[in-house]
Amino acid sequence: FLAAVRLNPLHVDALNDLGIAFSKKDRPDQALIYFRAALRLKPNYPEALNNLANVLAAQNHWDEAVTHYLAALRLKPDYINARYNLGDALGKMGRSDEAIQQLGEVLRRKPDDAEAHNRLGEILARQGKAKEALQSYETALRLQPDLPDALKNKAWILATCPDPQFRNGGEALRLARRALELTSAENIHALDALAAAYAETGQFSQAVDSAEKALALARASNQVETAARIQSRLECYRAAKPFREP
Repeated sequence: FLAAVRLNPLHVDALNDLGIAFSKKDRPDQALIYFRAALRLKPNYPEALNNLANVLAAQNHWDEAVTHYLAALRLKPDYINARYNLGDALGKMGRSDEAIQQLGEVLRRKPDDAEAHNRLGEILARQGKAKEALQSYETALRLQPDLPDALKNKAWILATCPDPQFRNGGEALRLARRALELTSAENIHALDALAAAYAETGQFSQAVDSAEKALALARASNQVETAARIQSRLECYRAAKPFREP
């Protein structure tokens, strides 16, 4: 791609592809340079707008990311990937109703999108709607049985829901273990869910062990807020208490 751009600095698709390549190499600053260069040459380029927004979202520049997702969708209303990304960003910003609207539109157009069902479940769970969230996770897993995030998310509700009618420690344990198998046993959130599932089944020493591994990974990757939450749950397990979502 660099060679293509050297030969033709106005090659818009090569600039966009180069941005994608840098993004995949976890070099966001370079990715932004090339996405913006592509958009200077071709402002009405929905794919570059979506790609630029993805990098901005990964840097927590949510407002700017949403602006670019919306611009991409104005140019290409049936752009499912951009609509999904917009819904995901809105959900992470706490704009839950707008996020649900966007993900609902994704699922109207593409009802077999397991990732969208899972993301919708995450937003419903943050709203405290355990039943609806579980339904979304179950749909996602019907469509894609080995989707790690859906496995982990369903396990979390089954292990931590304050309403006992939705808890099932044994099933939570099975799901969390499978999520961990699929993520090379180094997924912070799968380990966190596994710890909660162990605690729900009364296996507190295993819960402590899993939580300590999750905590070490969170600290090593400088995820301060995540580490603080895991530390709080770890204290519950050390006191032989299961964790319950507030």
